[in-house]
Amino acid sequence: MLSKRHAAFCVFLRFSVALLLCFSVAIPLCLSVAAQGTDPRVGLKPGFKDAGHAASNVELIGSAPRPEGFFDPSAPAGTPWPAEEPEKKKEEAD
Repeated sequence: MLSKRHAAFCVFLRFSVALLLCFSVAIPLCLSVAAQGTDPRVGLKPGFKDAGHAASNVELIGSAPRPEGFFDPSAPAGTPWPAEEPEKKKEEAD
């Protein structure tokens, strides 16, 4: 037979687990919904030289292109990294 103290602890434990599960689902859901509505970057125009801007209480006075020699005009976004080669198994190396 369970003592009153043990029964009260079981009720507390079940309540704590249920509360933890509720908050673990509710908090991320509320944060993601709130972030979608207030983030000024949502819906910005994509582009390399004419991308959209997100600013609050700031005025863009001017912008300048990158100077010559700062980047390669044939690859303005940069040279892509080479693909990694899969590691050879020890059996193939021997």
